[in-house]
Amino acid sequence: SGLGATLRLPAGHAVDAAGLFGEAPSRVLVSVNPYTDTLFEQAAREHGVTARRLGVVSGARLTVEAVVDLDVPTLQR
Repeated sequence: SGLGATLRLPAGHAVDAAGLFGEAPSRVLVSVNPYTDTLFEQAAREHGVTARRLGVVSGARLTVEAVVDLDVPTLQR
C-alpha cells in the first residue's frame, strides 16, 4: 500500500523483535477505517476480545515511538 504508520506501544511492552513483530496467538494487528473504529471496538468487547488503539496509518514512514523510524521504501526492500 505504501502507507506508513505512527504507533505508540502500551506501557511495559517488549521492544525486541519478538515483541514488535511476533504473531503469537494472542495478538493480531488490525487496521480499521477511522469511521468505523467505534463499531470495531464495540464488537471486540461483545466477544470478550481486548482491543487497543496503537496509532494511525498515514504518511510514508513507520514510526514506533522511541524504537523504529524508517521510510516505507526501505521497509519494502
